[in-house]
Amino acid sequence: MGRHFTELDRNTLSLFAAQAAIAIENARLLDATERAAREARSLYEVAHSLTTSLDPSEVLHLISVKTTELLGTPHAQVVLWDEETRTLRLGAAYGSEAEHVRKQEFRLGEGVNGIVAETRASLIVNDYQNFPRRVPRMTELVAVIGVPLLYRDRFLGILTSHATQPGAAFTQAHLALLTSFADQAAIAIQNAQLFSELNKSYRDLQQAQDELIRSEKLRALGQMAAGIAHDLNNILAAVLARVELLRFRVSDPETRETLKTLETAVTDGAHVVRRLQDFARQRARSPLVPTDLARAVQETLEMTRPHWRDEPQRQGRVIEVRTALDGVPHILGNAPEVREAVTNLILNAVDAMPQGGVLTLSARALPGRTGDLATRQSGNLESGAAQLPDRPIAQLPGVEWVELTVTDTGIGMSEEIRRRIFEPFFTTKGVHGTGLGLAVVYGIMERHGGHARVASAPGRGSTVTLQFQVALGPVVARQEARATLAGPRRILLIDDDPWVRESLGDLLRTVGHHVTEADGGAAGLAHLAESPVDLVLTDLVMPEVSGWDVARAIKSRLPGLPVVLMTGWGDQVVKEASERGLVDRVLGKPFPLEEILRVIRELTADRPPAGSNPVAPRGLRR
Repeated sequence: MGRHFTELDRNTLSLFAAQAAIAIENARLLDATERAAREARSLYEVAHSLTTSLDPSEVLHLISVKTTELLGTPHAQVVLWDEETRTLRLGAAYGSEAEHVRKQEFRLGEGVNGIVAETRASLIVNDYQNFPRRVPRMTELVAVIGVPLLYRDRFLGILTSHATQPGAAFTQAHLALLTSFADQAAIAIQNAQLFSELNKSYRDLQQAQDELIRSEKLRALGQMAAGIAHDLNNILAAVLARVELLRFRVSDPETRETLKTLETAVTDGAHVVRRLQDFARQRARSPLVPTDLARAVQETLEMTRPHWRDEPQRQGRVIEVRTALDGVPHILGNAPEVREAVTNLILNAVDAMPQGGVLTLSARALPGRTGDLATRQSGNLESGAAQLPDRPIAQLPGVEWVELTVTDTGIGMSEEIRRRIFEPFFTTKGVHGTGLGLAVVYGIMERHGGHARVASAPGRGSTVTLQFQVALGPVVARQEARATLAGPRRILLIDDDPWVRESLGDLLRTVGHHVTEADGGAAGLAHLAESPVDLVLTDLVMPEVSGWDVARAIKSRLPGLPVVLMTGWGDQVVKEASERGLVDRVLGKPFPLEEILRVIRELTADRPPAGSNPVAPRGLRR
């Protein structure tokens, strides 16, 4: 017999259904709460992880990684918007499609990225292959979700994720979760960009400060060099005059050769003083001429012999010097500067071998096509200036080079030190070094249109390579001093430095001139008022009455009397002298005998020899 449900059954079932509905709703709410908690915890963990770095590339990569973790998708990407160029570029990609996406170009209005960038609105596409504005190349994608990255209404880019599993779809819950994460990601991107800009500003400021400090150092160096140049050049002028005087008085070939080496050392020393001034002012004036590199290296070895042989032997260590310089073509250069550069390299190599070792100097030609070398060298010969190429010069077409290498077997250097080795004032020798040696070498090579590089490793020695242009013309041989006179001249020599005055006076008398010495400007003018002369040699810097004062007094009363200004202050005086028009010539101390004899001959060519009825000057008074 069938059972019939009663009203009581219906009421009981209704009551149970109501309780079941409450239980189901509670379970749904619990699940939603737990899911929201998990999402909140995930968002917190992701947001917290984004704060671990401020490097823009790391932040972008982390955003793409965490997006895949949040959505459970195989791939995510961050596309950045450039407001200035209004273009989209890939910032980071992670997952199975990462390599493919890196090759993709993004355009406004194309694909999910382009649409989100154009509309600034989120977008879900769950049937991507039938999406009319899809990117044709993305054939593996099933569903795509994209949200804009906004920071205070400023559009930064797009955060997208792709699903590739058949039937996969993104929901509004996914969109809400990704939107919440995008807000955190936008803040992280903005902070990273601001930090990057701050770092760049700091680096720029630090670079500007470094440049200012470097400029101040160079300015201080220039002031120091200017202050001591006069005294140093006076000393060198006296030494050079005595050396040349001795060469007239001795006949022994070995002694004359030693004096010749000493003369070279003195003239190079004077060039170093001038080069130091030029280095501090960052300018170059030395002309480039065909030069015998092998001879310059051999002369440098001879001059530095006490440093690499005598002194080390006294300390109980031996430095063996090896050379391979045969058959080297002439270079386009300036011999004193080449010797200066090689001297610095030799001294550095000796310092790097405290236990002794082997110092090797070798040269070789680097052949190439010389089609346009002559034209470029003629410009260098005229201007005396050369520029350092932007790329390794051995790779420049149409040029031949000579490569000089200086190799030691010393302690070597680290990569950090090697990178800074040409910086001015950088030294590893403490108080024993100035940090200018290799900086000067670099400057010399720059003026020669060449290149300098260093190869080294700790404990494996160092090799410095200098590359010079090949010279096309003949080498200008250094001429010996010739005491040829158009006739003896009466010369008034004015200098308050007794070393220079007496040395130069003795030298001029030795070659046949009549010289009267005056120990200052006042004494020189007093003598000139009483006795005739054919030419006046006067120092520039003297107490009370300077060389300018002497020249001004002479030209005001005897405008035809030649006045030669001697100075140890360098090239800047030449321009000043030409502007004033008070002197006929300027000689920079120290100067070789042949130079002053040439000046005397040129300036007194129309005057009769001394003793042939001279006419005393009249009206010259202080």
